[in-house]
Amino acid sequence: MLSKKQISSITALHQKKFRKQTGTFIAEGEKVIRDLLRSDYKILAVYGTEEKLNEFGELLHGLSVHPADEKDFE
Repeated sequence: MLSKKQISSITALHQKKFRKQTGTFIAEGEKVIRDLLRSDYKILAVYGTEEKLNEFGELLHGLSVHPADEKDFE
């Protein structure tokens, strides 16, 4: 389960103003995530359900991984 602070930080990134301030963005979708994990982008954190995180397996090695439940994504 994610903390309220984590949820707030992620939600703020839906606004351009906060993306510019932090120099970060949100990536969603299985194909996009796989492509980013194989790229040279610096990945700060990966959030997902246990099931989805397990599907990515070794691609997540060494990254900050945060399991979340469906309620967190709502």
